[in-house]
Amino acid sequence: QLGVLSTVESLLVPEVVRRLHERHPPLVVNVVTGASAHLLAQLRVGELDLVVGRMTDSPAILGLAFEHLYSESMTLVVRTGHPVLADPQGQHDLQDYPLVLPSAGTTIRQFADSLFVQHGITPSRQRLETLSVALSRRYVQTSQAIWVAPLDAVREDLRQGDLVELDLGMREPGGSVGLCSNPALPLTSAAQWCAQVLREVGEEYRGGQYP
Repeated sequence: QLGVLSTVESLLVPEVVRRLHERHPPLVVNVVTGASAHLLAQLRVGELDLVVGRMTDSPAILGLAFEHLYSESMTLVVRTGHPVLADPQGQHDLQDYPLVLPSAGTTIRQFADSLFVQHGITPSRQRLETLSVALSRRYVQTSQAIWVAPLDAVREDLRQGDLVELDLGMREPGGSVGLCSNPALPLTSAAQWCAQVLREVGEEYRGGQYP
């Protein structure tokens, strides 16, 4: 079983599953999404074989092995036609619009908060706090909200023109996304295959060969 953070699942995991099924046709890949602390707790007791998530300073990761796969940036995105896009100085008025943020207390939320501090932006009090990419995407597409999103979660939306990135001149480096395992428990053959393919796709992503 593979645990995956909901904000990470849309980038590497579909390609990983595709390659696994191509190489091992009978294989059943069970993917579980959720918050980091929950997934790491399941990994610790053997309910999950591997977890793909962010490097964290939480005690939840103590005793577990972490292997870097790729670095993730944070960005601000809005729907096409959002009023802030018509105002070159609009970034200073972001507090006038609802915000979509990662849930409080998560590692990714720390990076989101840092983005505002770096750019001297006052966050709006009107917020949706969630780790659900599907909910965030739909809300932003149908409202005036601004989404503080992992770039990887919205890359395809930006490419298709469904969402637009606000140009602040720089992005907040959102930290290291990697592969967590429990060294106290042996990996099954299927988990070893999965880890190998995750490394492959991660290397291709870092090198610009994927997606």
